[in-house]
Amino acid sequence: MKGIPLEAVPFPGSWWRRGACRAVPTEVFFPGRGEATEPAKEVCRACPVRAECRDYAVPVAELKGIWGGLAEVERQRLRRAATSAPPATPPPPPAPVAPGPGGPRRGRKGGLYQALQELTASPGRPARVAWYPGRYSAAGMATRLRNGWASAPAGEWRFEARPSEGGSGLWAVYGGIESPSAESA
Repeated sequence: MKGIPLEAVPFPGSWWRRGACRAVPTEVFFPGRGEATEPAKEVCRACPVRAECRDYAVPVAELKGIWGGLAEVERQRLRRAATSAPPATPPPPPAPVAPGPGGPRRGRKGGLYQALQELTASPGRPARVAWYPGRYSAAGMATRLRNGWASAPAGEWRFEARPSEGGSGLWAVYGGIESPSAESA
């Protein structure tokens, strides 16, 4: 896998504002040839958004420096491993949740997977399956789903992110040829 072209990469979600790196000089995360990466990685180990940073950076081959505690060569190895590994078997669908007022609950555990599972009953129908408070968070999730780094029910999927209601919405279409659109929701 070559990775996502830099021009197609959205700006990081709001998580970056909570990064431990914001209190450290930028040059620490961009060491020169032969300079130690350990000072930057030490900051990353204590960072509350390390996983989000790593998930953002791994698919983007053109990013330089230390991201999510990983140097460029380490992220490159992860991209290569993702293409050479056999496809992962998707996890089983989450256990059914008792419907509450207004239909099924969209809680933290399995909410997106459950929404996608429900959408498989309507091939070709675009639907907003998740909303995120960050402007670019849905774009990050769409990228993870497209690249197989997040689980979706088996089948042909298309994912799209759109700014929405002070955040971003994740739209999905299962198996159809229609493009996701707000009018179809």
